[in-house]
Amino acid sequence: MQAAGRPWSIVEGDALPQVLSLNGMIEYALRGRLVSFPEFAARVNEPSFSDAYVFIEPHYGHVLADGRNFKCGNSQHPLDDVTRGERLLKDVYETIRNSPHWMTSLLIIVYDEHGGFYDHVAPPSTVPPGDAISPDNSRHGFKFDQLGVRVPVLVISPYTARGAIDHTVHDHTSVLATVEHLNGLQPLTDRDASAPGLDHLFALDSARNDAPTRLPDPAVSGIPDCGSDFDERLAADLETMPAHLAGQIDSALVGFVQVAVARELQLAAALKRDLGRAVAQEEDRLSTTYDQLRTKFDAAKFLHDVQSKYHSILGRQDT
Repeated sequence: MQAAGRPWSIVEGDALPQVLSLNGMIEYALRGRLVSFPEFAARVNEPSFSDAYVFIEPHYGHVLADGRNFKCGNSQHPLDDVTRGERLLKDVYETIRNSPHWMTSLLIIVYDEHGGFYDHVAPPSTVPPGDAISPDNSRHGFKFDQLGVRVPVLVISPYTARGAIDHTVHDHTSVLATVEHLNGLQPLTDRDASAPGLDHLFALDSARNDAPTRLPDPAVSGIPDCGSDFDERLAADLETMPAHLAGQIDSALVGFVQVAVARELQLAAALKRDLGRAVAQEEDRLSTTYDQLRTKFDAAKFLHDVQSKYHSILGRQDT
């Protein structure tokens, strides 16, 4: 999208969006490509809004404890309350549906994995990407020619037939293929080059006028809501180092730590207004900090500090 000169943005749900782990994303964050949900909602309601692609990340909740506790977010990961994720879907849909750009919009809702539920359908084979595979990333000789367990996807557009169910075998690169078709982009790998796009799902000759402007409120789950006092309790827990933070850093938590390092570098660059200078001045300190993280407590303390600094400097609140 960037190379083709097509405007794009990413909506970050919290202070540790996973997209920051991608190469070059810190610089794009400094350019304003990463926005909060309230910022996105305001922009999409402007007639001049022109982003050709927007990726919306959820709030991953309180991952500080071990990287697996997603409570109080809206990503619908266990152990969180799924109704908060339903609220996010409602908010996203209603924001777009009631904006000036509804008639030219396409909303795709998809999950990254199946959540551990059983599926009676055997995953089919697929076209391998064909790009270089590092031996470190394929220790069991996997050739990336096999799809995984199914996940749900919703395609929402004024040009999508009501109640349509599609039986085409898609995979996540079908989203890439669709974006490429709509924007005249070349495929990234052999996988998305061969993937069936979603184009046929928004191919009505005329736009429907029966799409609701409001969706029902999510069901009341009975799970207590997450108040602002949680952060205060968490800060107190960090000072006392509870037993559940005494173990080694879990692999899932490592990913959030790496994102936090990228966020810390972005914040330093924002203050210095120079990414190159920030990298030169902060790289050694951040490398040392990362290397000194030994326990889950160390990692949780670092994540908490980065989140607090993020809110203080950028003035954004997690959505």
